[in-house]
Amino acid sequence: MKKNGFFRVKVLLRAVVFCLLFNVLTIFAKDELGLPDAPEMELDDKNSMQTIAVIAELKARIEKDPADTENYTVLACFYDYLGMHEEALKVLFQKLEHYYGPDWHVLYYNIAKTYINLDQLEEGKAYLDKAMKYQPDDVYNNVLLMEYSIVKKDYQQAAKCMKLLAEIVPDKDWYYDTYLKVYSWEDREGYDFVALYKEALKENPENHYAIRAYALMLRNQRGDDFLKEFSFIMKELMRACKLKPDYVFHYVGISNTYLWKWGMKGDKRDLTQALKWMKKAHKLELIFPRKSGHNEERMVI
Repeated sequence: MKKNGFFRVKVLLRAVVFCLLFNVLTIFAKDELGLPDAPEMELDDKNSMQTIAVIAELKARIEKDPADTENYTVLACFYDYLGMHEEALKVLFQKLEHYYGPDWHVLYYNIAKTYINLDQLEEGKAYLDKAMKYQPDDVYNNVLLMEYSIVKKDYQQAAKCMKLLAEIVPDKDWYYDTYLKVYSWEDREGYDFVALYKEALKENPENHYAIRAYALMLRNQRGDDFLKEFSFIMKELMRACKLKPDYVFHYVGISNTYLWKWGMKGDKRDLTQALKWMKKAHKLELIFPRKSGHNEERMVI
């Protein structure tokens, strides 16, 4: 019985490691990468028998070999997945006592991210500074610094991070990804996102992603402000499209903006323009299919 029980725990543990391994060894950020669901195992419930068994096994491994720091990482990541950030932080500091490198920036990042998850921003920033000292051009370090800067309303620093991220991974639309993220915040009141993207455009004035994101942020004002800014918004969207004419979402953005105006004013000429630009987007997509899962503009409509 003991043998069979231990075998079941090993199977469960392997399943957990399989689900988490892709981010455990490099990054400790469920918010950034996402974690696949395990519907056949009750691993989302911290009180389930399976979860308790996995945690117990990981703790036993740590006790048996404290120098094997990978076990700390898996356990901390599992705690983070369960939303048990205080427990995750304790485990990370245990790892800190035994860790000898070389990826110090990952460990410091993990600690920083966990502190920030606990709304302890300044403690998190202190460890993020340590991570940045080792790897100033690391993507995840700069994403976290950008988010921290937005929360602190340091839009200039956030804009600098966006520009650096755009240089490190130029094919990724960091500006729109950030746009979606801030709009998902439950407590986004009090932030001036138009000011954020004005700074972003000032830092990177010829980046077509930055131009589009700024225009769409202006568009989201809606109401009379949107109508007053419509000509400028459309001019910026057209400029982005001219800079990158094979990017389908510039066409979608133009179409949606005309559609918004039609919905507010009822002018059929705007509806005609919306359909015209959507047809262009459709034609372009037949030539340059979008990447799987890339559905930026659809999420805003």
